Amino acid sequence: MFRGVFAAVILLSGVAVDDGAKAVLERTRSSTTTYASYEWMTVRDEEGANLEGWAAEFHRGDWHRIETQWRHALTNCRTGDAYIYEVSSGTLRQFDDKQNATCGVTSAGGIESVERLPSVSIKPYGRLDFIRVTDARRIRNYQVDSRGLLVRADWFQRDGSRFPCLIQEPVAILRVLPAQDIFSVKSIAKAVTPERYRQNPMPATAKGPSGKSCS
Repeated sequence: MFRGVFAAVILLSGVAVDDGAKAVLERTRSSTTTYASYEWMTVRDEEGANLEGWAAEFHRGDWHRIETQWRHALTNCRTGDAYIYEVSSGTLRQFDDKQNATCGVTSAGGIESVERLPSVSIKPYGRLDFIRVTDARRIRNYQVDSRGLLVRADWFQRDGSRFPCLIQEPVAILRVLPAQDIFSVKSIAKAVTPERYRQNPMPATAKGPSGKSCS
């Protein structure tokens, strides 16, 4: 595995955290940069069924919005006020995002350790910091840019099972939002992801940051 790259490990609230990794982790949760990140998700569910599809993340100030073909989410990253809209049923529910489910690297699953791996350079996204997060069930890998944006990610089962698993790959990352009014509750039902960013750019055997494929 990755060797010779870890700084001294400190223990915070029972979690093993690499000093450098902690800074990257917090960067993903505190960004106020405006951006639109269009992604393709390759997902296998508990039964191994393929659920791949497009996704998008929009950010401005304290607000973060996520869209997939299945649901939309809207969160104030400072207050934790959050909403989820289920596309199939047309239902909207409010919740308190205490586990950073939508803003940056999530705490869901009970983080046990965070490690910093060698940085990578990927055109056209530049140098990306690389961290690995281990929770109770999964090993998660994130490649993060200087703004705190999660450019690439994947997760796999900690016990070595083939699925469920997920790979997130970028389609396009822009500094311009597709519309202005996308961070209000009234706007959440309508998807704003342009059609040209809803296409799969990856081969079926594509591998995530960990070097594994979710297929």
